[in-house]
Amino acid sequence: MPKTNQGGFPAGNKLLQKRWAEQAHRLHVQKMHSMKPGLDNSPPKRYPHLVLRLKKVQMEENRQAEIDHDNKLLLQKMTGIMKGGRGGVDNWNYDYHPRSLNQHYREREQEKIALENMKIAKMLDQVRPKYQTRDWEDDYQRHNYLLDLWGESAKDFGDSSSPRSTRSEGNSPRGGAKGEIKPAQTDRQEKMDEECKQLFKVCKKLSDPDDILIRCLIKKTPAYRKELAGRFKDQYDLDLHSELKAALGSPYAALLDALLGDKSAADAEAVHKALHGSGNKAVALVKLLVDKTPEELQAIKDSYKNEHGESLEEDIKYLADEECEALLLTLLNDGKNQDHDIDFDAAEEDAKELHEAGDGRWDKDSEVFLTLLSQKSLPQLNAILKAYKQISGKAATDVVDKECTEEFAEAFSALVKCVGVSPAQYAEQLKKHMKSGNPVLIEILMAHADTNLGAIRKAYKKKYGTELADDIYKHCGPSGKVLAVMAEKNPPGQAKAIKKSEEQAKKKMPPSGVKVTGPPKRDPVRKPQQKKEASAPQDSPLSKPSKKSNTDSTNKSNNKNSDNKDKDKQSKDKEEPKTSGTIKPASKFNVDSDVKDIHDAIQGWGTNEGPLIQILSGRSNEQRQEIKKKYQEKYEKDLQEELEGELTGDFEEVILGLLMPPIEYDAYCLHEAMDGAGTSEAVLIGVLSTRNAKQLSAIKEHYKKEFYSELSEDIEDDTSGDFKDILLELVKGERDQGTTVDNQLAKDDAKAIYDVDEEAVKVKEEKFTEIFSKQNRAQVRALIEEYKALAGDDIREGIKKSASGDAEDAYLGLVGAIEDVTVFYAERLLKASSGIGTNDKMLIRIIVSRSEIDLVQIKAKFKELSKKSLEEVIEDECSGDYKKMLLAIVKDK
Repeated sequence: MPKTNQGGFPAGNKLLQKRWAEQAHRLHVQKMHSMKPGLDNSPPKRYPHLVLRLKKVQMEENRQAEIDHDNKLLLQKMTGIMKGGRGGVDNWNYDYHPRSLNQHYREREQEKIALENMKIAKMLDQVRPKYQTRDWEDDYQRHNYLLDLWGESAKDFGDSSSPRSTRSEGNSPRGGAKGEIKPAQTDRQEKMDEECKQLFKVCKKLSDPDDILIRCLIKKTPAYRKELAGRFKDQYDLDLHSELKAALGSPYAALLDALLGDKSAADAEAVHKALHGSGNKAVALVKLLVDKTPEELQAIKDSYKNEHGESLEEDIKYLADEECEALLLTLLNDGKNQDHDIDFDAAEEDAKELHEAGDGRWDKDSEVFLTLLSQKSLPQLNAILKAYKQISGKAATDVVDKECTEEFAEAFSALVKCVGVSPAQYAEQLKKHMKSGNPVLIEILMAHADTNLGAIRKAYKKKYGTELADDIYKHCGPSGKVLAVMAEKNPPGQAKAIKKSEEQAKKKMPPSGVKVTGPPKRDPVRKPQQKKEASAPQDSPLSKPSKKSNTDSTNKSNNKNSDNKDKDKQSKDKEEPKTSGTIKPASKFNVDSDVKDIHDAIQGWGTNEGPLIQILSGRSNEQRQEIKKKYQEKYEKDLQEELEGELTGDFEEVILGLLMPPIEYDAYCLHEAMDGAGTSEAVLIGVLSTRNAKQLSAIKEHYKKEFYSELSEDIEDDTSGDFKDILLELVKGERDQGTTVDNQLAKDDAKAIYDVDEEAVKVKEEKFTEIFSKQNRAQVRALIEEYKALAGDDIREGIKKSASGDAEDAYLGLVGAIEDVTVFYAERLLKASSGIGTNDKMLIRIIVSRSEIDLVQIKAKFKELSKKSLEEVIEDECSGDYKKMLLAIVKDK
């Protein structure tokens, strides 16, 4: 505030002037505070949706960061599981494999696809060619050959500027060498093509592998298997070994490696690893080479040179210990004797010479032992070493330890252990390694198949009390059946030696009641011989019915029931109709001549099917069993096994079916009906409902012996529902075999199984099961008639109302089989031959099983139903030797 008056005049009173100035200042300030601005400079209004809530944003970001972190950890764990191989779901289950979460759905879809493929493959397999291309090829070759001949003999009269070239059979472009008409394929090639076709089905999981592997691989030589694999490669452009391994899985992997793998290449690789490995190389090489045949040694040397570019002998000289070089080179010598017979006198002389040779007798200095090693077989060498111990009083290994270097002593000890392994020791190894897919088990069986497998089987049975094949079948899983057949093989060159040892053993023990006419071998796993063949035809439905027995039984029943009503008599007449088969015993039967003709027909390359068709279709089952027995005695070979190796396809099925005793064939048909996908109820009904108690007992006994399981257990596993209960009751064989009819009981039973409300049959009632499984046939027929009178309709219509699908077909088949067997089988034949393709299995089964019982009546009924004779149907639907065989069986003789 100014201290003086600003007007220029001095203040009259300074105090007043000060007060006036202060008052004016206060007024100015008040005015300034009360003044309102002309512009609105206040902060903008805050809207809620524009406000940034940092705390909430921070919380959301923290939560999202936690989620991202958890997802990252989960992704790392899942990546580790997917890329890290085996998961840790079950630490104790070492066979665990990761599976997709929708595995069950995928399996169901795969099963549907497989079933559709099987149907398509079966349909394609049953299609018969309308045109015979082979006949066309033969005509074409013959036509070309004739053209060449005419060209040589005809003179050219036309004008020509150049001389006509002379054509001959050799230089003709259309004719073959020497003018011969070459067949399109040999019998051997056709057989191999058929086997390739069967193996292809196994590769695509369209057929049961066991029987095909046995027939096409197990029973063949290594050379044949190699040729078959090449043929398979040419036809399908696929590797048979890898395709079978992929289709059959791990249980068959080791077996397929042994059968189809390149054994020489594997051995050569093992030898190479042993040579370039650490430790005593000679020990490993001795174990690998000591038991090899000359052919195997040569194959190993060739594979070694092809793979590594150097000969095996050169690598041994360069890499092996100097002290063991001569021993290893001696093992590679291919001049070793392969005879397994032991000459004990010669062994004693060689042992004396070895003992008297003095120092250096074991190694390359004097080469006495090495000479024996290069010339003698392993059994003979083992006998020499044992004789040496008796002469010198010391084991050869102890002497070598003192006289030779440590490396040579270790190699010699390994050699002695390999040479001196007894059959009992091999039996122990087989028992130890007896599990599915074990390579040691398979290696022993393969290595000794051509040497002392028979002795190993005997040692196994002596030590453990069971057959080797039986234990293999039980404990080796899916491949058990194939390995069991492999274990049953006898060495091809040991028949005489085994027979001699059997005769020596017979002198020391009482006879067992089983006649030994050749090599001691058990019945084949697939189709064994029936021991009691003499009694089988009497009790079997395949044997010829005796007119005398039929007459006697009819007279007895007439005398016993002479007071019955006319209806009862009609039932009895229907129960025992007069039937006859198309095959009857040959009047001029010469078993020696038949055996010779059959043997000549199957010798050499290919098979002459004509004599087989003529002989087997013209002999009764009893006569065919005599032929089998005589063939075994004369040639020391099983006729059935011989034909299995020579024949294929449906023709083989017919031949083998005719050679089986009736009981054995029934058991085989029952097993085939339940084996694989689905169950053939018609076969089960046809066999179980038409056999008496004695026959069913024999069938069950043979079924257990042949297939290692109870018939009732297999039926229980493969069937279901109430129909299973009826089959299990039929298997018991408790059906009344009489012909007496109780009409009142039939009426009561008809009321018991009739459902009035539904107008249907109570198939699920126990009474229905009891009636159709235990009452005699005449009584069941009376029940069917009473049911028709009660319900006003046939019992089949009632069954159709109460059952459906396979169960309906099964129940209808049961009624048909009991009511009239002839009509039942005629309808089955009609079903087998109608539709797309032909059911050859059903056709074969019915014709073979009824050929000596009532096939004449079945043929007549079939003609009534189809308006064509059975011969005409076979002529149209079948082909080749298969057709000829069926026609030979069904024609009236």
